[in-house]
Amino acid sequence: GRIQTKMGRNGHVKGFDIRDGKVEVSGKGMDTSRADYTDIIAGKVQVDGGIWAQELKVTTGRNKVNYTNDKVVYVGSKGSDDKGSVTNGDDSSTGYGIDVRELGGMYAGKIHLVATDNGVGVNNAGKIGASVGEIRIDSQGKIVNSGYVGANQDVTITAQQQIQNNGTIYTQQGNIKLNSQQDIQQQGNVVAKGSAQKGNVQFSAKKGIRQSGSTLAEGNIDYRAADIQATDVSTLAGGVNFNENASALATKEDNGKDLSLTADNRAVVGGQILSSNQVRVKAEQVDLSGSQVQANRLTAISTGGGLVTDGSQIYTEKELALQTPTHLSTQNAQLNAEYLLINADSVDNTKGTWINRGKQDFELNLRNGLNNSEGQVAAGGRIVFDGVSINNSQGLISADSYQVTALILNNKQGKWIQRSDSSFTLTVNDTLNNNEGVVGYLLQSANNTSNTTSNGSNNISGNVTNTVSSGNTQNVVNAIVQSANTLASVVKVNEFDNSKGTFFSGMQTTLQGKGEIFNDSGNLNLLSLNWATDKAVTNHLGSITAIKEFNLKSGDVDNRQGDIQSADSLNLVTRALNNEAGLIQSYGKATIDTQGYALNNTATFSEQHRRGIVSLGELKLNNIGELNNTIGYIASNKAQQIKASDINNNQGVIITDNLQNISLTNIFSNQAGKLYSKGLMLDSFMLNNQQGTITSSSTADIKVEKSIGNVQGVIAAKESSLIQTASLNNERGLIGVEQEDLDLVISERLINKQGQIIAQGNITLAGSKLDNSESGVIKSLGDLTIDTKGHLINNQQGVLSAEKAIMVRSGEFDNKQGFVYGQTSVTIDTSKQELNNQNTSGQGILSLGSVILANIDQLNNIQGQIQAKENVYLQAERVNNSENGLIYSANDLAVNTYMLDNRRGNIQALANVTLSNLSELNNQGESGKSGSFIQAGQQLVINALNIHNQDTKAIDTVPNKGLMASSVMLNANELDNSQGGIYASTALAANLKNTLLNQQG
Repeated sequence: GRIQTKMGRNGHVKGFDIRDGKVEVSGKGMDTSRADYTDIIAGKVQVDGGIWAQELKVTTGRNKVNYTNDKVVYVGSKGSDDKGSVTNGDDSSTGYGIDVRELGGMYAGKIHLVATDNGVGVNNAGKIGASVGEIRIDSQGKIVNSGYVGANQDVTITAQQQIQNNGTIYTQQGNIKLNSQQDIQQQGNVVAKGSAQKGNVQFSAKKGIRQSGSTLAEGNIDYRAADIQATDVSTLAGGVNFNENASALATKEDNGKDLSLTADNRAVVGGQILSSNQVRVKAEQVDLSGSQVQANRLTAISTGGGLVTDGSQIYTEKELALQTPTHLSTQNAQLNAEYLLINADSVDNTKGTWINRGKQDFELNLRNGLNNSEGQVAAGGRIVFDGVSINNSQGLISADSYQVTALILNNKQGKWIQRSDSSFTLTVNDTLNNNEGVVGYLLQSANNTSNTTSNGSNNISGNVTNTVSSGNTQNVVNAIVQSANTLASVVKVNEFDNSKGTFFSGMQTTLQGKGEIFNDSGNLNLLSLNWATDKAVTNHLGSITAIKEFNLKSGDVDNRQGDIQSADSLNLVTRALNNEAGLIQSYGKATIDTQGYALNNTATFSEQHRRGIVSLGELKLNNIGELNNTIGYIASNKAQQIKASDINNNQGVIITDNLQNISLTNIFSNQAGKLYSKGLMLDSFMLNNQQGTITSSSTADIKVEKSIGNVQGVIAAKESSLIQTASLNNERGLIGVEQEDLDLVISERLINKQGQIIAQGNITLAGSKLDNSESGVIKSLGDLTIDTKGHLINNQQGVLSAEKAIMVRSGEFDNKQGFVYGQTSVTIDTSKQELNNQNTSGQGILSLGSVILANIDQLNNIQGQIQAKENVYLQAERVNNSENGLIYSANDLAVNTYMLDNRRGNIQALANVTLSNLSELNNQGESGKSGSFIQAGQQLVINALNIHNQDTKAIDTVPNKGLMASSVMLNANELDNSQGGIYASTALAANLKNTLLNQQG
């Protein structure tokens, strides 16, 4: 059955319209426990006695409620101010819609309280208990609990205004959820028990959460608000084991429970903060001052402002992470964790204590430094610090080893203790104040006379006796600074003066710094060198040696007669580098970059004594201004790369047993110099190789924008190579490829007077005027291809030779007294310009294959010679073969020309001769002289307008003039054979359109 108590103006069968009215329960109360459901619907409800029910629901406010009380429609005004006062609407007064007084109580299996009037809340000073199910309290106003609210399952409290708990909120095996659109005041006790997924506490407030009470949860705790404050007397504990007699935090482990505090603005958290797994606090500003934290892990994140843990005691089994983009304060705090993770711009640990128990690195990336004045920092492993400063005055820093980088280190009356004999790295880029302080484990005496380093009466050392600290360290003349053991340590300094001194570390110290090095006549023997500065390094007559890497970045370097050596890699980034008579040597890779400044490597080469720049690995000379290697020596075993504006290698040597890549923006002068490689790539504006030698045992790729001067020089390679430039002067020089091809791309002019260009493979020459005169030789054991793009070829007294084919495309071709030989063929195209083959008797144009001369304006073969073992084909506007000129083929011969002058010349073929398209054939003889002879072993065919064959009648039995063949066919307008000779052994045919003159012929 259902028992309903109803108060209102009107009641309807389907529901109730509540406008006003009040239900009061007092005295002996109301017992409806025999009914399944109990509903109280009224304007307000006041409880001064007990209410007992199976399932209880109380609904107050001006509502329309259906018959079963599960559909409630609020019909009052929705306006209220922030304090809960009604601002307009009906005549309701403020107060509590549901008011459980101190002597009142509600006891049921399940309880749901609803107060719908705006600004009208719920007050419980008594007891509200759900023995079986949940408790839900929903209010449009404020909810105040100074009594007891307890359920077997969930407790859910939702308010439009403040939730205030001065009493107890309890669940036996459920979750507790408080949600306020304003703020939550937790001054009482909140206890959530429950296994598995239950036992959680969740607070959510639009404005703030203030905690001065105790919140204990067997599960997780999650607070979310704009601001969160937990006072020094508060307790927050997640992952609690509840026993009959006592409660204790469960074992701290990764499977434990979390406690999370998330605020938009500020989170100020004191008191006890406990979690069996992770505590997480996140806000724009986080303050954990005075808190006592125990957890498996802690993460505190300040997203905008500072992070404060002053006076706190924080212990975690594993990570303790403090993160802020600005300042972290841990004054008088005690932080103890397996691993501390500090991420801040700066930290103040005055009188505070940090213990990092783990063996892993304790990293402190603090840009603006650490203040550890009277504080203590201890790490089970290595401390890694990077920041502007460390103030350890009267403080203690203890670790197995260190890697410290700071601008300023103040260790006045402080202690830096290293508990092991591991190596360390200490970098102080400006000032180190160690007055009455101690740095290190094994303290050795040191002698320091720095003008910026204050070391008082104590020592600076690690596990070594290196007297090198920050500042302008002075090393007195002939002083010896050396290590007493073999530990590899790193010492970083500002300026270092070792003039006439010796720094001997048993080859175990890495020297690093950022100021000047003065090592004139001094000796530095190191494990490695890492030095970065914009100031000068002076090593005149000095020696700097490293077993491992050698890294130097500096201003000007003076290494005159000095030694810079690395048994490993070497990396120099400098300004002007003067290595006159000096040695820069690496047994590994070497890189030198002078940032556009000059490199002087003069006077470093002689046959008896070689110094200079030497690498047994790769060698890179990058970004060099002028490289002066006059009588110098540059060598590497592996690949070599040089990038510079200019190189002066006059009488110098640049050599590698590997690839060589040279790139210059201006001039490479190699006069009487030597350049050796196993593969060359050279790119320059100009190259002067006069009397110089450039050789590659592999390929050579040479690209020079302006000109190459190879006068009396040698450019030689073993495999296919390319030379590309505007102008190449190879006068009396040699350019050769031993095994493969040679490509020459010359855009303006190639001069090869008395020079030699030779390749075992093909030679291709493209794009320029060619002067191969005065005994110049261009010889290929493969094909020779020349294309001058219509420019002149001057081959007077020169030689163009190929063991295979010669193909020439040019403009005017002057071959006077020259020799053109292609074993398989010769093809010449002069682009309708002249081919001058004059005075080439015994030389000329020869081939054991065919000769093709085409697209020629005038072929001048006066006293010249054109011969082929195969066919000869000539195509020209005019052919002058007079004065003992010879055109000969051991097979067929064809001439296609407008005018042919063969006076005293010879045109002969063992097979057929064809002369076509002639306007004028002048074969006129001269009395008493041979020549003017056109002979075919088989057929002679002449197609011409006019044929002049006068004075060619034979005097001897065997004719040596005139026209002669087994078969002769003449097609002409006119034939003048006066006293001439035309001889045919089998057939003679003459097709004449006009005149035949044959007097005495």
